[in-house]
Amino acid sequence: MELPASNVSESLSEVRIFPNPANDWVRLEGIANSDVIEMLDVTGRRINSLSGQSFYQIDLSNLSEGA
Repeated sequence: MELPASNVSESLSEVRIFPNPANDWVRLEGIANSDVIEMLDVTGRRINSLSGQSFYQIDLSNLSEGA
């Protein structure tokens, strides 16, 4: 999510990510429908991109360790 610096804290204060730590899945809530969520691995390579919903439950079981 790329935001102007003035909007970062305002937008992120409503986002909830749980459970932490996560094993099989993670849930993201409080996301604007217009936001794009990108999942990156430890090298910065994009492994998933999501948009158009206010919450996501993402299956992590198929990701390799370190993703």
